[in-house]
Amino acid sequence: QTNKFEVGLEGGPSLISLRGNDILDNINNDLSFGFSSGLTFQYNFTKLISIRTNISFERKGFTIQGTATDQTGNQIGEITSHSYFDYLTIPILGRLTFGKKINFFVNAGPYIGYLIKQTDITEAFGEYSKTKNDNTDNYKRTDLGITTGLGARFPIKNKLFLSIEIR
Repeated sequence: QTNKFEVGLEGGPSLISLRGNDILDNINNDLSFGFSSGLTFQYNFTKLISIRTNISFERKGFTIQGTATDQTGNQIGEITSHSYFDYLTIPILGRLTFGKKINFFVNAGPYIGYLIKQTDITEAFGEYSKTKNDNTDNYKRTDLGITTGLGARFPIKNKLFLSIEIR
C-alpha cells in the first residue's frame, strides 16, 4: 500500500550556465557548478500517478574567463568572473512511477522562481584584489519555466527512500 502523502529532503549539485540573449551568446560562458536544496512534498493519487512540489534554494549563473587589458590594450592578466543568481524556486510536477522494488519515475511541470540575490565576483589577478558586487536591483525578480526529470527511488527502510534524479 502506498502512502498518500510524502515529505522529504532534496539536494544536490548542478551544472549551471546562462543563455538566451545576444550578450550571453557572444561571451565565453563556461559551465560552472551550482547547487539546489530544499523540502519536498508529494501526493500520490495512485501507485502510478502523483503530484510533487518543493521549495528550494537554487543557485544559477555562469563563469567567464578571459584576458584583462589596460587602457592601451596591453594584456595585464587572466581574469575569472562568476555571476551568481540565488533563487527560491517552487515547481509543480506531475510524476509517473513504475517498477516494483525499485521505482523508476519521470516528471514534468512548470516552476516559478524568485530572485533573492544576484552577485558578481571577480577573482583577484595581478595587482587587482577580488571584487564582489550585489546587482540584485538590476534584474527582474521572477523566473518562470518548465522542468523535466527522470530518476529512480530505492527503499532503505520502511517508509525511508533514497532517490536519484536528473532534472
